[in-house]
Amino acid sequence: MNAVTVGFGAQTATTTLQRFVRFVRGSGSLSVADKVYSIAGFLTIVTMFLLVMSVQCVRLQTNYRHMQIDSASAAVNIGRVNALIYAIVMESRGIYMSTEPAKVKQFADELVKCSGELTAVMMRWGQTVHPDDLEQFEAFKQRVMQFIDFRLELVRRGLEISPAAAREWDDNQANRTVRSKLNADLEALQRSYDKRAREADQLADENRYAAWYLFMLGLAALVLAAINVLVMRDSVVGRLSDIAQATDRIAAGDIKSEVPHLMRHDEIGHLAQHAALP
Repeated sequence: MNAVTVGFGAQTATTTLQRFVRFVRGSGSLSVADKVYSIAGFLTIVTMFLLVMSVQCVRLQTNYRHMQIDSASAAVNIGRVNALIYAIVMESRGIYMSTEPAKVKQFADELVKCSGELTAVMMRWGQTVHPDDLEQFEAFKQRVMQFIDFRLELVRRGLEISPAAAREWDDNQANRTVRSKLNADLEALQRSYDKRAREADQLADENRYAAWYLFMLGLAALVLAAINVLVMRDSVVGRLSDIAQATDRIAAGDIKSEVPHLMRHDEIGHLAQHAALP
């Protein structure tokens, strides 16, 4: 069934192409119907391409918009996370460098506040993560939670024991390892979103090319429509008007009046020959 359909479609396209070539070459045996059908066939093909390219443009534009939104949102989140991590580190230093309990409490409150904000940012970020980045984001989120837990323990030690105990907790290999892995995960996530941004730029280029093709196809459709109008006016309307005027003259008594277009080999020629019969 499919093979028959494809074969019929190919045969129709070939016939249409042959008719159009004959029309372009000005073949005298080409009928008016052949001319009209050839132009209409190519106009249909161009219209189909217009439809396909329109759908493609919409798809590209939609994907581009989503990728741009994701990239912009990720850039904001990464910047916010970086700022909060830096603020938490600074508040940590304030805790173990202070000598007054009131100052320690002040820095501790700020650290807890920043930790809560960082947790909220990660929760909101997780709701908008692209499925392709979900695994990488979850690993990064766990690292951030480890960092927060580590800093909250530093707060507890600074308040319940002493700033020196907080310094001891902060200045160890485990802390440096957590910070190093956190920075590595953040950089990897940044690279991933940078790559996504470059892909969005490439998609924008493809969309511009698709829009250009769409414009050219629209122009081709207009040209074919104009040609169709010209063919109808020249091959049908104008010729019928000439024959009608000749028959009017004959009916008025001018029997020597010549009927035009007798030598044509299309429908107009046949009509002229019948009109010329006595």
